[in-house]
Amino acid sequence: MTTVNKTASDLVEFHKFPNFTFQDIEFELLDYGPNGMLIPKEGRLEKVYGVLKDAHPRLHVYKKEQFPKSFHYADHPRIAPLVMYSDPGYVIHGRINVQFNNGEHGFDNKDLDMKTIFRAVGPSFKEGLEVAPFESVHVYELMCQLLGIVPEPNDGDPDTLKPMLRSSGGGPPSPTPSTGGPPSPTPSTGGPPSPAPSTDPGWHGHTELPSGSALLPKGRPPLMSALLGTLTLLAKVT
Repeated sequence: MTTVNKTASDLVEFHKFPNFTFQDIEFELLDYGPNGMLIPKEGRLEKVYGVLKDAHPRLHVYKKEQFPKSFHYADHPRIAPLVMYSDPGYVIHGRINVQFNNGEHGFDNKDLDMKTIFRAVGPSFKEGLEVAPFESVHVYELMCQLLGIVPEPNDGDPDTLKPMLRSSGGGPPSPTPSTGGPPSPTPSTGGPPSPAPSTDPGWHGHTELPSGSALLPKGRPPLMSALLGTLTLLAKVT
């Protein structure tokens, strides 16, 4: 996220651009942060583009076919004829100013404020390792490798994030070898059996699941317990 400029004399406001009118526009997609699209009415594309291309020093307007390839964005048939983005800190206002956030996302990912943090903990990852910055598109390949599933076609490189893994194989852990016979049954205590302690460093010391549910590893939340108690009481009363 980056801080949004609020200087009144320096805002990107379409309704204040000289020689621009929404009467020339068939469809608009503005007021969504730093990105926008326009479909000019038939025969007015060149006029609208000529007015907007230098309308504001912080606004960058392109014909669809000229939009920078680095964004991997404008090749889809649903993208409008005019595509635009604004510099970090500037949002695009359309007919009126309706954006009042102090911070905003969606700017060029080359800007430092658009970077995020990747942190991974678990038996498949090396401990204390700091890796170089990488593009998020590679995370899908990593997740598929950890889960042992075949990824769908994508733009990620499976080799990019392999250095952070303990082994190149990845995938789910192998099952415990069988001893040749069925496991001995555990005497019933009236409730579901407790799971075996986890060896995952991300488990933070929990060796069993309170409430007997894998969906509630830290026990039933107090609010949920109170609600369940109330519902039980009402059921008995009625």
